[in-house]
Amino acid sequence: MLENRWFSQIVLAAGVMFVSVTASFAGMIVDSQGFEAPKYSSGALQGSNGWVQIGSGGTATVESAEKFSGSQAVQVNRAANSDTRWLVPVSGYPELPNKIIQISWDMKVSQNPSKAAGTYGPFFGVEAYDGPKGSPALLFGSLGVDAKTLDILYQVEGTGAFATVPGGKTVNTGWNHFSISLDFTSHQYSAYLNYNSTPLVTTGFVDGSLNSFTDADISALAAAGDSVSQAFTGTAYYDNFQVAYPFTWEALTSQSAWEALASQSWSGSNNWTDGYGKSAPGVAPRPIGTDTATFDGSGSQTQINLNGVNPNLKSLSFSTSSYKLSGSSLTMFDSSSGSTATVNVSSGTQTIGSELTLASTTQMTVTNSLSRLIITGNIVGAGALLKNGTGTLILSGSNSYTGGTNVLAGILAVTNSHALPDNHSLTIGAGGTLIFDPSFHASTPQGLSYEALPMTQAVPEPSTLALLGTATLGLLGYALRRHKPA
Repeated sequence: MLENRWFSQIVLAAGVMFVSVTASFAGMIVDSQGFEAPKYSSGALQGSNGWVQIGSGGTATVESAEKFSGSQAVQVNRAANSDTRWLVPVSGYPELPNKIIQISWDMKVSQNPSKAAGTYGPFFGVEAYDGPKGSPALLFGSLGVDAKTLDILYQVEGTGAFATVPGGKTVNTGWNHFSISLDFTSHQYSAYLNYNSTPLVTTGFVDGSLNSFTDADISALAAAGDSVSQAFTGTAYYDNFQVAYPFTWEALTSQSAWEALASQSWSGSNNWTDGYGKSAPGVAPRPIGTDTATFDGSGSQTQINLNGVNPNLKSLSFSTSSYKLSGSSLTMFDSSSGSTATVNVSSGTQTIGSELTLASTTQMTVTNSLSRLIITGNIVGAGALLKNGTGTLILSGSNSYTGGTNVLAGILAVTNSHALPDNHSLTIGAGGTLIFDPSFHASTPQGLSYEALPMTQAVPEPSTLALLGTATLGLLGYALRRHKPA
């Protein structure tokens, strides 16, 4: 452990005024709503929706070039010799009987290329405070990343020194999900990474038995006290920042059926029937990675708008009609360790036009040979895509998911040279067929035989393909380069 490297806490500057805000609905304390429009506009985070800045030099900017999901995220830059924080102050938390507060966010850290020995940082992460009410404010703890070493850091009980988590775990330079759980009964905090139910570390609150939560700060700090570490600059990106009470599901059903008669909004009041007050599946305060959304023809609305919601689902099912999901983004994630999320189509032509994040390996099963699932939105994330069932899955977006593709059964049709990511493994099972054809699209009549389509290239036999670049899937010939067997 890198004990006693450095400690950093808020010292309030003269003239800083805090205006506390309250939660917008039960269970949620602070919800960035993915920093999405129209709630957030491009530009400085400070001054938007209650966010304030402590410290100068650093910047936090709502931007659209780099994000985990949706269309926007926040880019945080640390300036040399400058520690800066951004927060939404609140008051009156925790509310009894709630004794746990959960802070969660997605973060991508750009690695500091410095090779200088004995130097660290900057630190990018989130701190939790009981304050501001003094100098310094009182600290629960923190969780984040050393941008130079990519070590995961937390702050030690009592001293507040940055330390690596037990086992010295590091992160990659892509997006990762972080969460801090504050337990006001045991006066401890736990740190979690990428939805793993086992904490990286559990330790006492840095400043003892604190009882009032006031702010969780997006922080860009020096990670050590030497002059070189203090002068390091750096960049990180934050998305989907939330502070909420954890939701206890227990006896309630996690399966929700769409029954909308008027509203087309995923989060619309009374659009769902379930065991928890008709709440929208996959949306806080419901737990992520456990919810199922089912479209079974109960409601008359078949166009579903996800704007500003970004649901996170374990399973998505369509059993009738022809639905279309559009706007914002949808994440498939099964919180059970090593489990597979699912998208199931048993009837009709179903369309996902939203950006789709595969946070877990996701099996897409189209059980009816005349049915199809069309994904026009871009597919991103680290999960693999498994195609199963005798029906057809059509990919027409510009996709960058990195887990590979396995066609176990049925037809996978891709309509452009970017539908299967570059440098990507593709396996065709004995019951699977791959079609590359820009003319293969949703308007193909359901009764038309696939043999009648102008297929440019089909691969029905078992094989594993390596997609080496966009030229591999050029629009003339769709030549497939195969690796020789080992």
